[in-house]
Amino acid sequence: MSTIGKPVDLWIKNPGVGTGGYVQYVNPIVNSSRLIFFETTHFGNRGIVLRIGKHLWKLQDVKINANSEPNVVGTWLLTNGDVDGDNIVSIFDYIELSLAFGTVAGDADWNERADLDEDGEVTIFDYIILSNNFDIIGDF
Repeated sequence: MSTIGKPVDLWIKNPGVGTGGYVQYVNPIVNSSRLIFFETTHFGNRGIVLRIGKHLWKLQDVKINANSEPNVVGTWLLTNGDVDGDNIVSIFDYIELSLAFGTVAGDADWNERADLDEDGEVTIFDYIILSNNFDIIGDF
């Protein structure tokens, strides 16, 4: 599944504040080099929480520099499988996927979020993605 061209939900937060302390939301797009660019006035040590599509929220602590050079905040490994959008891969995702199983884009029972590998149909390969990530909870 490619993330190129996908919108990103991204929050900048104050460090060490648990689930609170969010100071800015941005919605950048992943570019053709799989990079994300955004502007902020919140510099120093921060947390960045992001997700793309059906992936779980992921938190990383970063240092954002106040200069004209782009900040590199690392590589993000995101977990796929959150069909229902509740930030956990659970039995409820299996239910949603099962209801859409065997459908293709345009069918009455089609659920785009159940197409985890984004091949235009809900198949056993989507179940495999969900099964491999079952019972994982996102950071947000």
